[in-house]
Amino acid sequence: MKTKTKVERCWQFFLSLIRWVQDALYSLWTFCAHRIKRAVYGRRPQAPQPIISAGLRGVLWQCKVHLLPICGTITLSYLNLAGYFIGSNYLGLSQKIYQDLDALLLQITAKLMEIAVIASTSIVVMDLLRESLLYKPQGLPLGLLSAGFRFSDLSYFWTPDFLWGSFASRRIVLTAVLVIAGLLAVLSGPASALLMIPSRTDWPAGGATFYLAGSTDSLWPTNLTSASTGIPACDSPSETIINGLWLNMSSCLWNGYPAIAQAFQALHFNTYENQIEMSDGIMKRMLSVQIKGRVTDTWALGIDMSTGAYSTELASIWYNQALFGAPLAKTKYRNFQYRERNSTMTAVRSTLPVVRTNCNYYENVNFLNMTNSGPQYQSALTDVGFVLSTPTGYNSSRITATWRAIQNNESVGITVDSQGNYVSGWPSAFLDIQVPYEGQSSDGVFFACSIDARWVAGNVVGTNVGYLSGMPLQQAVIPTHSDLDNNNFPAINDGNWRTVRLEGSWLDSLTPVLGSNNSGWNTLSSATHAAGIDNSTGLIVAYVDAVGSLEGVISSLVVDGMSRVGYADNGGTYTLMSDIEYLIYIDPEHEKKTLNDLLSGSLELPRSDAQSTQLRWGVTITGLAYSGNSTSYYLSLALLYVHLLLAILHTVYSVLARRSSSAWESLTDLIVLCINSSPASARLQNTSGGITEHALYKHPVWIRVIKSNTVISPSSSPSSTFLAPQMGSQPPSPSGAASTETTPMLIAPLQLSTSGSSANISLNTLHSVSQYSNTVIPSATGPSPPAQSRPCKEEEALQLIVGEHADLVPQEYGEVHAKAVYRRVTR
Repeated sequence: MKTKTKVERCWQFFLSLIRWVQDALYSLWTFCAHRIKRAVYGRRPQAPQPIISAGLRGVLWQCKVHLLPICGTITLSYLNLAGYFIGSNYLGLSQKIYQDLDALLLQITAKLMEIAVIASTSIVVMDLLRESLLYKPQGLPLGLLSAGFRFSDLSYFWTPDFLWGSFASRRIVLTAVLVIAGLLAVLSGPASALLMIPSRTDWPAGGATFYLAGSTDSLWPTNLTSASTGIPACDSPSETIINGLWLNMSSCLWNGYPAIAQAFQALHFNTYENQIEMSDGIMKRMLSVQIKGRVTDTWALGIDMSTGAYSTELASIWYNQALFGAPLAKTKYRNFQYRERNSTMTAVRSTLPVVRTNCNYYENVNFLNMTNSGPQYQSALTDVGFVLSTPTGYNSSRITATWRAIQNNESVGITVDSQGNYVSGWPSAFLDIQVPYEGQSSDGVFFACSIDARWVAGNVVGTNVGYLSGMPLQQAVIPTHSDLDNNNFPAINDGNWRTVRLEGSWLDSLTPVLGSNNSGWNTLSSATHAAGIDNSTGLIVAYVDAVGSLEGVISSLVVDGMSRVGYADNGGTYTLMSDIEYLIYIDPEHEKKTLNDLLSGSLELPRSDAQSTQLRWGVTITGLAYSGNSTSYYLSLALLYVHLLLAILHTVYSVLARRSSSAWESLTDLIVLCINSSPASARLQNTSGGITEHALYKHPVWIRVIKSNTVISPSSSPSSTFLAPQMGSQPPSPSGAASTETTPMLIAPLQLSTSGSSANISLNTLHSVSQYSNTVIPSATGPSPPAQSRPCKEEEALQLIVGEHADLVPQEYGEVHAKAVYRRVTR
């Protein structure tokens, strides 16, 4: 015999496998085709359907519909309360078509969540209605019979069906549940969409607590004196040093003069809001200047440079080391690297300098012959004018600037008296500026200026952190005045804006002399000349147009000097730009923990000096995120929590009752029940064309088993017996004595068909008993039915009954008699 080769055996196995798959597919097709044919063309009668299922398995199977919305609510609660940052786009492919598809899928998911909530709520409502129809003695108002199918339609709640069926019938609990279910059906969709679709928001991405060297009084003093002018080398600098912009001179008050002069030279008397960007290699910062013209006063706002230096270095550590090198950056904070690149910001709550300047000008003035009745200094605080002693005039062909400090015995700023009235004091300082006419030295325009300098609480905000590997731009923001474009900025005199006294020594250090000591030509004069105040550019038609620019130059120089106070002890004396790294020291042994703490926002740097001021630095990124941070989110969560509570209560009640049902879950099922029920001609006369008498909606409705004119009413327990007399009969006495009426009692039990651990109560298969009240069939838990029991006849059917409460025997009589009879049988 020839032995089959390995290839032949494999081929035979392959053919056998093909035949087996073919037979399996044919059998599956035959089975499916048979089922479809029977469903479409079949005429087989429907088998009796269980009305009530008793048992834990049926309850759990019915309550499974609650599982999906409950899990969805828990998930959305965690995402929105704990928060979750996604990134600049949805994770995955970044092309617009895929991002739009992701957004569409989230909207679809929110719709599915709405459907799940409505389905879950429907189970609760239907069980409540079935409970009233089958077990409640008072039944269900006729107007609420269709509530299970209409509660999701908001218009149902102002129809006569609901209004008369609920409020008029005083069904408080049922009405409350229906109203809650209606609100859930209407609002669960928008609430789910709000919670499920992430919004573009600012997200905290780290922070640190650090300490500035120096106390609050030394960093932001009320009186600026020679003690706040920086290092000794800042005093009496040469013109070469001033124009050299040396890095180790950054703490000098006059160090910002060249940048300010150049900026105003390029403005050409522009009266719109101007942002002057300045950089010294250690940090980039912005001076915000609002020039008189569009607003009432000229203001300048700057950052505190000590705060800005720390903020810049912390931002560098966060981006260059922590964001990619920290251990938590690879796990918990991994999505931070997917942020919007140009929207990362830092912020530090600090104290900011803000300066307002007001100048009066006088033309055709002889600088060498001014009297006391001449120049008036209009206060920058109020409209009060000050007439000072005769100004010192210079015989010079160049612009001269002379500071006039306030005497120490004078009160500066605006104070509040004991009666709550504002009392105007002196401004921070006065200033004389003489601008000679072209080709002259003693005649020209005289400007009498007053300066209002203040400290105010605000934020030092750094923008573009890590964007194109550039240095963040630090700028000042006052939360109550986020926009300088405000006519009343910052007319606040409640004490939070501290007026600063500018003493002469500090002012002289701010604007050092250029050239001869008695020439009046200093850095302020030079900046004024660069701005074209002497009409060297030929742009001035009338000097009223030049006042705003002059006030802007003065305010900018003063606010820049104030921003450098305390900078000498906080990074302002470094020789190299790389030396800024020494400002914040990270111990190599604890580097990983330090970087993790910086990302989590729990980092606290050690104190750098015995006298130090604590500040808080934070970084914010922008992107898509789940974050419940507004009232609308909390209301949406509250709505889902209401459904969660409703579902849990329904599940607990169903488990304790061990009773479930799926009967009449569609409007068709209810219509079929009505068709099979006997007409209630006495109750609903003339209603075939509709109901116009709204009181009919209050009529109670029951679902009962009918045998001729006998109503068989179930008690509150599925395993107990049905007991009801014929209509018009009297209830039996509690002692169980025979009724004196000739109409006999009918006692009918519930027929239980046991399947596994669940017992199905089929009202269509109820057994009837003899026409005698002393003939009893025990409940399903007792002995088997006696031989005289027989199947229910056609006239013994489940019907819908409309009538008054008196038409049915009260439940308590039937329950008491049933218990007495049951005790006699078991004895």
